[in-house]
Amino acid sequence: MPDSTLRLCEQLSPYQAQRILDFFIKSLGPPLYNQAIADARAFMSQKLDDLDAEFYQPEDKE
Repeated sequence: MPDSTLRLCEQLSPYQAQRILDFFIKSLGPPLYNQAIADARAFMSQKLDDLDAEFYQPEDKE
């Protein structure tokens, strides 16, 4: 086995695990957060459109 494969099988110390977690949060956090905001905005927009269609009452013109 190559050394890189063996290193992946080793148990990490808490410090090493925290460093890896910090790296991924710093690297992937902003794009994932932005995508979550975009998904939430699209979901809410769709629900508001459904609400208008569901409860719209035409007004009588006198």
